[in-house]
Amino acid sequence: FKEINFNKSHYNFIASLKVEDEEDRHYKEKKLNSLEENGIHLPKEKQDELIEISKQLMEYQSSFTKNALNAKKKFNVKIGETMFSALSDDIRALFNEDLVLNYSVSAVMKILKNCPIKELRDLVYNEDQKIANKGTDFDNTNNINQIVLLKNKRAKILGFKNAGSQILKEK
Repeated sequence: FKEINFNKSHYNFIASLKVEDEEDRHYKEKKLNSLEENGIHLPKEKQDELIEISKQLMEYQSSFTKNALNAKKKFNVKIGETMFSALSDDIRALFNEDLVLNYSVSAVMKILKNCPIKELRDLVYNEDQKIANKGTDFDNTNNINQIVLLKNKRAKILGFKNAGSQILKEK
């Protein structure tokens, strides 16, 4: 991370390359812009701070992803035989032999969009809303808050008002 993003000799080497091909010129400009946008011009202490922020972001983003995956594993909607028999074949195919629906985006969306049984749509919707949500076993509130704080901190070091301004490239 550090050697590639903050190595000024690497930046100078790319900047000194003579390119004639339009595709190569585009790649060179894109690479130089990326290095500039990530702080190649900053003093070493600011670059070190960006590296630390990046490490922390990776930890919180990893924790966020693990929570979401674990919550999806816990997702299941069990229905009775009566409700199951009232479903169309394509909706029935989403359930296992125990009449349990396990998580998949396509299954959830198919039921929410196409199932005529409101009770089942409500069950699936309510279970879906629990995935890594506040107050659940895999609550991601702290991860989200820390990610937002760190992204805003990174943006300010890079000269932006906040992370939103950085995304929009408004200094």
